[in-house]
Parts: sequence; structure tokens; C-alpha cells
Amino acid sequence: MPSIKQAINAAIKQEEYSYKLYMSMQKQVVFASAKQLLRRLAKEELLHKKALKTLDPKKLELKPKKRLYVAKSIAWAPITELGGIRSILRFAIHKEEQAYQRYRKFAQTFSSKKINILFTKLAEQEKNHKRLLTAEYKKAF
Repeated sequence: MPSIKQAINAAIKQEEYSYKLYMSMQKQVVFASAKQLLRRLAKEELLHKKALKTLDPKKLELKPKKRLYVAKSIAWAPITELGGIRSILRFAIHKEEQAYQRYRKFAQTFSSKKINILFTKLAEQEKNHKRLLTAEYKKAF
């Protein structure tokens, strides 16, 4: 079973990727509202990374409640190969859904209240990111 350290590191990598994705996307969009939204999401991804980095697995009470699987390598498309803004937005929506599901599972896996609260908050924020991106997608297309 993967350790909490592995789970945290995987989450940090996802947040770094999402930050780069949103910064790249905001350079490609024309609409000011879309640029503003993507910059906001990028900033929030950095805040997620910062929150994750504050966790010290050695100081947490961890009693796994169930098995947790963390992919050894997560398949992320290179940002430059994602294509047009339509496919980029769809990809970002999909990644936010994956992040939401991952954080929900992390919150349910470990007995530490601190871990549960953090991952539950992150899950809700990722769910909100998906909602915002979906609204922007519907507005644009």
C-alpha cells in the first residue's frame, strides 16, 4: 500500500501540472473573462501545492482505513500537444474531475483528521474548478 508521503507527492505533482496548464491556457484565450478565470485557477493550484507541502507525514497519525492506490506515473499530455482551446478546456475539466475524485479517496483513506480536512477541502475546490471551467466552456462553445 502506498504511503501518505507518496499520496502527497502525487498530489503536489498534479497541482504543479495544473498550474502550468492554466498559465499556458490563459496565453491562448482571447476573452478577458477566460484569461481572468484561468489566472485565478492557476493561483489556486499553487495554494493547493503550498497546503500540501505543509504536511509532515512523520507527524501525522495515520491508520489506513482502506487500500489506496497511487499511480506510479500519471499520464499527462504535454501542454503544447493539447491542441485548440476547446480540447484544452475539455482536458482541464477532465483533470479537475480526476483531482476531485483523487482527493475524496485520499480523505477517506487515512484516519488523520488533519489529512481528512485538507483533502476534503481540496476536493471541494477542485469540484468548483470543474464547475467554473464547464461554465466557461459552455459560454465559449
